[in-house]
Amino acid sequence: MKYEVDLPHEAYHDYVSGLKTFMHATRGKYKVGDIIVLREKRKSLYTGRICECKVINVYSGKLCSPEVSVLSFHITFPENEIMVPLTAFMDLQELLNASRHECERLKENYE
Repeated sequence: MKYEVDLPHEAYHDYVSGLKTFMHATRGKYKVGDIIVLREKRKSLYTGRICECKVINVYSGKLCSPEVSVLSFHITFPENEIMVPLTAFMDLQELLNASRHECERLKENYE
């Protein structure tokens, strides 16, 4: 099975760099062999950076609470990170902010 998990920038970097190779998860949801796609977010926007991991162990023993498991995984993709250039990301952020502002202005004029 394939799952997607959104991570803030700081946490995403820790996983991609190999600093973290474990993750807490809902017990019973994941199995050995499952693929987890980690997607980086800054604020509420995706940056375009993704990392694919394969679950290699699921621990649900005495050290875990009844509803939590600990997943161990290794990165299978990418060998080199895919990254949206920061300028493109900032342009998208500005466009989103302008769209929100325009929607608010139109809403005020309509009411």
